[in-house]
Amino acid sequence: MSVVYSTPSFLQALAPLAKENSVSNKEYKAKLAAKAARVKQLETTRKLADKMDKELTKLEKIADREAAKQAKIAANEAKKVNQSKEAKAAAKEQAKLEKAEAKEKAKLEKAEAKAAAKEQAKLEKAAAKEQAKLEKAEVKEQAKLEKAEVKEQAKLEKADANAATKEPSTKKTKQSKANAKTDRIDIIQSICEKLGQPSTAVNHQSTEVMA
Repeated sequence: MSVVYSTPSFLQALAPLAKENSVSNKEYKAKLAAKAARVKQLETTRKLADKMDKELTKLEKIADREAAKQAKIAANEAKKVNQSKEAKAAAKEQAKLEKAEAKEKAKLEKAEAKAAAKEQAKLEKAAAKEQAKLEKAEVKEQAKLEKAEVKEQAKLEKADANAATKEPSTKKTKQSKANAKTDRIDIIQSICEKLGQPSTAVNHQSTEVMA
């Protein structure tokens, strides 16, 4: 007598739901790639901030040299036209003020660049944290669904076993148990495949049922 193996209808109904809630390997790799891209972008932002800091320092030095140069020119011009001591002091003070202004401007630009880089890093860190939280929730939901499937299968097996004890014929009872074991093997093997685990134990159990 041949045995017909079939998947229970309730598992067929759950298959689309499991597929809808599952996270594919491709999606997982895409999320990891996006996360790596965010980290790389953060590093780029930091490098850019460091570069801007160096550039601003360089500009400060140029401004200092230019201010000194202007002061020297002003002093020479004052000397050439035989200006008074008060005129020379005024020129020197003007150069000093210009130097101070240039230095203060460079300092403000440097502070703004650092603040912008810090804010950008903060935003990217918050985005990465939120993404990790979402990924964790998805994995947890998938595990919950698989656990529910196993629990429902156990209930079905128990109901089949109870029904089998009420069969009048011993032959029918053995056949019903064999069918239940076969269904159980198929379901466990399917779950193992979903979880990416080896199905050696399931194949061994299948051999015993066929015997």
